[in-house]
This record gives sequence, C-alpha cells and structure tokens, in this order.
Amino acid sequence: MLKSIEKIKGLGVYQSYVKPAGTQDFGLKNLIYGWNYSGKTTLSRLFAQLESRSPNPDLTGCEFTFGGLEEPITEKNFSRCGLSVRVFNSDFISANLHFNGQSFNPILLLGKDSEEALRSIDHLSARIKTAEHIQRRLNERIDELKTRVANAKTDTAKTIRQRLKIDPYTASHLGQDLLAVSKLQSQLLEENELAAAIELALTPDSEKPSTVEKILSSPSIVKLHSEAVTVLAATPSVASMLAPTQN
Repeated sequence: MLKSIEKIKGLGVYQSYVKPAGTQDFGLKNLIYGWNYSGKTTLSRLFAQLESRSPNPDLTGCEFTFGGLEEPITEKNFSRCGLSVRVFNSDFISANLHFNGQSFNPILLLGKDSEEALRSIDHLSARIKTAEHIQRRLNERIDELKTRVANAKTDTAKTIRQRLKIDPYTASHLGQDLLAVSKLQSQLLEENELAAAIELALTPDSEKPSTVEKILSSPSIVKLHSEAVTVLAATPSVASMLAPTQN
C-alpha cells in the first residue's frame, strides 16, 4: 500500500513539495483536509492518475514520488502501478454521475462500467425507437394491403356474379372457391377453354345436352364361345384345302 507522498513538483500549489522530516506515514484510513484552493482536488487527481494508469493532461510536466512500495511510484513508471486505486472527486462526479436520464427513469449511476451501461442504454433506446417506427410503418402497409385485397375480392366477386348470373355470390364465396382452385394442378384456363366454360355456364338448363347418369353394359360371350368351339372342332376336307390352289 501507499505509505507516503515523498515529492510533488510543478503541480499547482505543489511547486516544490518534499515530505517534511518526521511526517507520519499513511495508515489504514487517512484524512486530508484544507481550505478551498489549498490543493485537495489537485492531489486527488494525482491519485486518480494511479487509478487510470494513463497521463492526465492537467498534470503534464509535474514530477511526483509515492513511497511505501519496494519501488517508488513516479511520473515515469506509474502506468505500471499494480495498486488498486479508486478516487471519488469532482472529476468523477462530472464524468460518471447522472441524476437525469434522457430516455429512462432518473437513476443514479456510479463507475465507469455504469457509464458504459448508460451509453449502451441510450444506444439501444434509440434503436428501439427506430424499430418501433419501422414496425408502425410495416403495420400500416399491411393494413393497406389487406384493405386492397378485400376490395379486390369484393369487386371480383361482383364481376363473377354479374357475368355468370350467380346470386348470391360474395367475397366469402370467392374465398372458398380460391381455396378449392388452389388444390388443382393448373388454375389457369386457355382463352378458348374459358370461353367454352362461360358459355356452358350461361346456357339454360333446357338447352344443355342431356346428361347420362349411368350406363349399364353386360356383354355375353356364351354364344361367341359356342360358335368358336364349333368352328375349331370341324376338320377341313382335302378338297376344300386344294380348292384355292386349283384356281
């Protein structure tokens, strides 16, 4: 642990500070106090530099030495400091405390991890708003297409009703017919086939060809079998066999 501040040079009010002889080393808990502008925040920034292990632009050009370790910590090697240092000062408040959320309920956030979480929340909230806007537009488009399909079915059903003299014939009937037609291998008729189908549909029942409900056929082969047996059983005479050759 850190036990002392051995030297600070060229930093705010600490232009040439050297630890006075007999100064007590740091204990487990230490209290440093002073008047305003006496260097408390400047000193806290020096400790914060040990926490971040990166140079603070406000401390550029200063020299310092912390004692208590095997190797003193200075402005030259502080980036390799292995101590766990945490500083709560005005810089921390400015960078990490948020009492008013822009897109969420007011919440107190502490620490760099929380600051990252805040930025992530803002980013995700913006994405949510964008997604909601897109969803609204898609829903509006879907509703528009549903309306157009419904109107098209109504108009088509009306055309079929008027052309084929079918009454009633509504969009509901058309919907059922579409389901039935969709099961066919081919739903599109040739022009001549369509014309013939419409002509047949418009033909009065009295003028339509008679419909044969059933044809019953019971062919008998008994007589044919008897005649074939008689013919096959007959033995042709020699004269009948030679007659064609004599001619």
